[in-house]
Amino acid sequence: MASSQPDSPSDSEPEAIPESPPALPSLHNAPPSLQNTAPSLYILPLPPLDTHYDTPEQGISAINAFGRAHGYAVAILRSKITKRGVKKTVRLCCDRSRRVRPDDGPDGPTRKRQTTSLAIECPFLISLRLQEGRWNLTVENQHHNHEPSPPLTHAPHRMKELNTKASNIEKQLEQGLSTRHILTSIRKDDQDSCLIARDIYNFRRKLHMEFLAGRTPL
Repeated sequence: MASSQPDSPSDSEPEAIPESPPALPSLHNAPPSLQNTAPSLYILPLPPLDTHYDTPEQGISAINAFGRAHGYAVAILRSKITKRGVKKTVRLCCDRSRRVRPDDGPDGPTRKRQTTSLAIECPFLISLRLQEGRWNLTVENQHHNHEPSPPLTHAPHRMKELNTKASNIEKQLEQGLSTRHILTSIRKDDQDSCLIARDIYNFRRKLHMEFLAGRTPL
């Protein structure tokens, strides 16, 4: 496989980078008066509860396919494994549920981290449980604290699409196409694509690191 060097500021052709999706409003940096205000809760459509899955991976894929059409996505929060090493439960949270942890200063009060994360501590929580050889979906908290949002604002949706189109993107990188041209080609063939420039950059870097295989570039 040919080496694909990451983009650098010295490239002769300037990149026209699509605008990043607007960040959702966060209460972390809000004034104290707004931080004490209870967030609005929303109930978005739930995946079919009477569907059974052969594996948790199959369930997660189906749930995210459903969630994409309704403005949300899920990620694994934690798994429960028995003493015999058998996975019994996989708890899934909204991909906006993560909490942005503060930095503890050595000599001062806790400082808020500067981050571009879209995590807003969404309470939505569901579980896949192994029962009689099949994985069943149960709902623990059906509420979200955000409205539906486009697929490009959800990393699980972009990652799934990137994995699906990885082979074609890799060929285009080997041909020397820029990120802009690759995104244009993808959106020409798939108008519903949710990939952004950062996904292509990260994939390019991943291929470059695999090519180096631990060696230091000259």
